[in-house]
Amino acid sequence: MFTLFKFLLTFVASFFILTIPVGEQPLFDTLHKIVRPYQKPAFSVIKKTLKFGLENSEKAFNNTKPKADHVRKVDSSTQKEEVFHDTYTEEEKDFLIRVLKGQQE
Repeated sequence: MFTLFKFLLTFVASFFILTIPVGEQPLFDTLHKIVRPYQKPAFSVIKKTLKFGLENSEKAFNNTKPKADHVRKVDSSTQKEEVFHDTYTEEEKDFLIRVLKGQQE
């Protein structure tokens, strides 16, 4: 909240300072006439720098794309494997019962 108040106070103060009349024009117009010859070259340098940065960051992100994982049809299973869960021997059943009883205690 304090930061917002500081920002608003600074903005209002800057606005009033730039609207002070110097001659018959506000201070902003006078400063703009002085800065105008330097403004276009400065903005063109900034534009080139941003364009260069965007191109390089795009190249960096394009290089980090994960490659797709392809599985050949020969390597993949096309038939279901049959699993029989209910065909335990008596020894296996006794072992499973002992293990389950041991876990419940």
